[in-house]
Amino acid sequence: MALPLSLRSILGFCFYAKTIPRWTPTRFYSAQAKTGADTPRRNPGPPRHVPSTYNPSLLVSRDYIDLSGRKYIDFGPKSRNKITRGAYYSQRQLATGQVVYRFPTQSTGFFYYSRDRDAAPLEGSIRFRVTSDNAPSSFNRGHDLLLPSRLPWQIALPQLACGKGYDRICDHLLEEKLVTVEQLSQCRAMFRHTKIHSQTVLFRLNQEFPVTFSRQLVLRVVGKVLHRLKWSDVFRDDAIHFPFTGSGFARFEPSTNPEYDGRRVVHLRITKIMNPVSITQKTTLLEPEAGQLLTRPGHGRIKPWAYDIDGKNTAVATALRALWDNSRIP
Repeated sequence: MALPLSLRSILGFCFYAKTIPRWTPTRFYSAQAKTGADTPRRNPGPPRHVPSTYNPSLLVSRDYIDLSGRKYIDFGPKSRNKITRGAYYSQRQLATGQVVYRFPTQSTGFFYYSRDRDAAPLEGSIRFRVTSDNAPSSFNRGHDLLLPSRLPWQIALPQLACGKGYDRICDHLLEEKLVTVEQLSQCRAMFRHTKIHSQTVLFRLNQEFPVTFSRQLVLRVVGKVLHRLKWSDVFRDDAIHFPFTGSGFARFEPSTNPEYDGRRVVHLRITKIMNPVSITQKTTLLEPEAGQLLTRPGHGRIKPWAYDIDGKNTAVATALRALWDNSRIP
């Protein structure tokens, strides 16, 4: 039987702050520009990386780094007693259930700042593009480093803006005009007293997030203000019971059903199953399946769950309206 994944292992990564000592007995991974098959050279020193750019179009060979097997990576120039921010990659071993903090093998490539054309105002993140060699031209042929959930590993803009030790990275992003002062200020005002888990912070519809079928749904939604979307009964069949166990990923999406023409109606689609679904009691609900809309009984039949975001005056409706307003709906 598959071992249940904790939320921490589903999220797959974590961030920390630490004081850099005068010297740390570990290794630094760097790269030299060479012809042929290039392999990053490993030099003694602290685990630190200072990219020359986070703009994919301006990368140079020395920005190439090998994270394979590394437990963590620090960003920014070294400074005695300076609080710096690092990132690490975690995944749970199915055989033992132990969480291992180590970047996967073949994690060689470039850090860069990612922002989709359709991104919401405060959406963006630093990601890691896995490439076959240190040539910047290999960037477009590469792929983003993925979490065990198959979602991209990233440091989201709110984490960069609010996390102690990311100041130098934010300054770098500002210098390259990849972010604005207004974006950073809004993130800091919005998330100043909020713990940030990037996969449970939503900016728009169609963004995947983790779900556990035996628990309520709790998300943060970024609009003009920060909304808390807490949904107690989305996976329940009555006031108390959750008929299913298991976990996966889901997304909110706009309805295309002609029945709802002229109305803003949202469905919930299960996109992935991570831990197998089990039925714990008799229920009228259909078992969650990857690729299918969540269904609910109503008026004597089972139909896709649908939420009219303009027809209700609830905290859930307010949060879903913020997601809709941030999305480019045809």
